[in-house]
Amino acid sequence: MKSNSIHFTAALQKFAENGDKTGWTYIEIPAELAEQLKAGSKKAFRVKGTLDQHPVSGVTLLPAGGGNYIMAVNASMRKGIAKRQGL
Repeated sequence: MKSNSIHFTAALQKFAENGDKTGWTYIEIPAELAEQLKAGSKKAFRVKGTLDQHPVSGVTLLPAGGGNYIMAVNASMRKGIAKRQGL
C-alpha cells in the first residue's frame, strides 16, 4: 500500500453554528493536498501522521465542498499540540 505524505501550515478554525458540527475545532485541507492523499476521493477517509510533533492515527477527513476537506481537532489533539483556535 502506497503511503502519501503532505506538509502544510494551517490555523485552527472553529464552527460557530453549523448543524451537528457546531463548536468543532478543525483544520481545512485544500483540495490539491487532499488529492495527494487520496486521489479521486469524494468521500470521507482516514489518515494518520502528526500535527506538529503530536502523533495522530485513524483521524477522518470529511468532505467540505469544492474538493476541500476538514479534519476535526479534538481536545486531546489540541492539548498534544498546545494550541487553540487561530493558532
